[in-house]
This record gives sequence, structure tokens and C-alpha cells, in this order.
Amino acid sequence: MTWRIDGRKKEKTILLDTTLESVAEIRKLEVNKNEALIKHGLDVSFPWQNENGKVDIIHYNLESAKLDWKESLILNRMKSGTIEIYLTAIENLMRVCGKTCSVKDVQFQDIEKMKQKSSHLSDTTINMRLRAIKTFFNWLCDNEKIIKPPKIKQISIGVTLPRYYSEEEFGLILSKVDDELLRRMFRFYRDTGCREFEPFDSKLNSIGLVIPSGRTKNSYERTIELNEEQITTLKDIRAWVDYKVINKIANRKNAVKRIYRIWKMACDDVSLGNKTRLHYLRHTFAVMEWLRNGDIYLVSKKLGHSSVTTTEIYTKFELCQLREDFPSLIRKLGDGGQFLVGSHSIGYNYGKA
Repeated sequence: MTWRIDGRKKEKTILLDTTLESVAEIRKLEVNKNEALIKHGLDVSFPWQNENGKVDIIHYNLESAKLDWKESLILNRMKSGTIEIYLTAIENLMRVCGKTCSVKDVQFQDIEKMKQKSSHLSDTTINMRLRAIKTFFNWLCDNEKIIKPPKIKQISIGVTLPRYYSEEEFGLILSKVDDELLRRMFRFYRDTGCREFEPFDSKLNSIGLVIPSGRTKNSYERTIELNEEQITTLKDIRAWVDYKVINKIANRKNAVKRIYRIWKMACDDVSLGNKTRLHYLRHTFAVMEWLRNGDIYLVSKKLGHSSVTTTEIYTKFELCQLREDFPSLIRKLGDGGQFLVGSHSIGYNYGKA
């Protein structure tokens, strides 16, 4: 059965499931009687396809669609963290519509209601979830589960530049961190641009940190080159996490999150307002690299972005402001030098932090 919608050819195959010509003719007549329903986008189950022995309309609900979409995302090598974000968005929608709501019954008003219920989140986070829902309905459309996706209206927000820590702010924050190993780890994040969990979910070799394809946003393996100091720091912080796990102080996930909390507490101690996320050290790395080499393609590669368009946001900063925020970097560049590798103490007591 073929038809067209908005100029696009649609096709649906209904198996008659018989070798007898006479039975096939009868079943074909049944299919033709329900042709309008099929072309309208409904999933029709015929008597020879179900246990009821009659024509039924199959309602494909949000819960089933979410599970199928998850399988599709995994099959297409989507990053696990991104899959989690996508599914969270669908779960928010299900809290408004219900798990058993047919995917064809979701309306613009339902999505607007979901936005209202998410008012405690930032506009950026809400828009991220709306983009996930749009991707979900486009996938449903591609798989002919719906004819047309519902209208989705994102929140209008201005372009917000990434937050970073100036050299002075970074020094003040570190002064509030008593633990020497954690101070080294925070420098590691700033000087490598690693995402929060990457140091713990990746393989360490003689060159540096090999981040597997399943943990990168562009689904390709990448390597972050590390110097000897950084490799030592990474080994020590992994030993710190192992100590917490082995001694049942915390599980692995919570041990790593402890690092985030210590950073936030240190930021709070120097009154930086909302600028308390460890992820902002990645932005700090990006603006420092941009200031250091002026090559946005190289910065994009070091960050592991799939497109340089994502990286171009860092070029929006005024260079005069960046030079003022990173005076030591400017002095090093002016002298043709490089960052000096600091020293660290040995015999660390893993139980004290």
C-alpha cells in the first residue's frame, strides 16, 4: 500500500500470512476496508495478526516508544551521558501526559505544561530537554509512528557566554582547598579541559588519557596528551577514589562527586555567586587555549568537539579582557616560554580528604 503526504511517498506492507489464494483475497478486502485508517497513520492489527480475532487499533504509548528509542540511540553509538539526558526529558513529558499516553495524542499544550512544571530549572536546561523531545518526535516520524511531530517552542534566551575562572579567581579558590592532592587535581582539570568523569572512565597510557568512544560526545575515541606531572596526579587521584571504595567510605560515583562538592564549597568560600561548577574549569582551559594559540580549530580538537561551530563561542570574548584575566599566561607567551611544571609532595595520606 502506497500513498503520499506533503509530496513524500509513504509505504506500508501488510502481511496476509497465508498460502491459500482464496483466504488471501478475503484478507486483502479486509485490509482495503481499513485503508483510510492506515493512511491516517494508525497502527492496525488484523484478525489473523492478533488473539482477538478482530480489527484492533494498536496504541503506541510513550513508555514503549521511550524504550525503543533508547535501543535506537545505543545502536547508533550515542554517548551514554547524552542518552541519559534524552530519556530524562521523555520522563518529564510522561509525568505530564502519563506513560500510557499514545505518542499520537501528545499536543503542543502538553509540552507547554511540561515547561511550566520545569520552571525551577534554568532556561538553558529546559531548552536542552525540549531539543531532546523534538529529536524523539522526529525519530517517531521517521519510523512512521506519527505523521507529524507536535509543535515545540523553545524559551527565547540571549547568547550566554561560557563562564570561566580568571587566574586570580582560580588562585583564591585553591587557597580554600586544604588538601594538596585535590589542589593538583583541580589544576589537572583546568590544564587538560577534561570533563568531570573523563579522568576516571578512561584508559591511561604512556602518552596520556585515552577516552573511549562511548564516553565522547562525537562518538570517536580521542587522546588527551599528559605530561609527567599530570599522569602522576591522575594516578594519585584514582588511588584516592579506590581508597574510599575499598574502605567503604563511599562508592565510586560518590567518591568522584566528592571532588565536585569540595570545589563548590571552595567557590562558595570566596563568594563567586553561581560560578561554582567544576565544569567551568573546562571553559577556563578553552579560553586559555584560544588566548595561547588563536587557532579555534586546534582548540576544538583539544576539547573533542564534533564541530568547530560549538567551539566558536569562545571567540566571542574580548581578547583585552582575557589578557587581563590571565596575566601570567601573557607573560609566558611574551617570553616565548611555556607553563612551568610544579612539584608535588609524596607520601600522601588518602584518608584525610
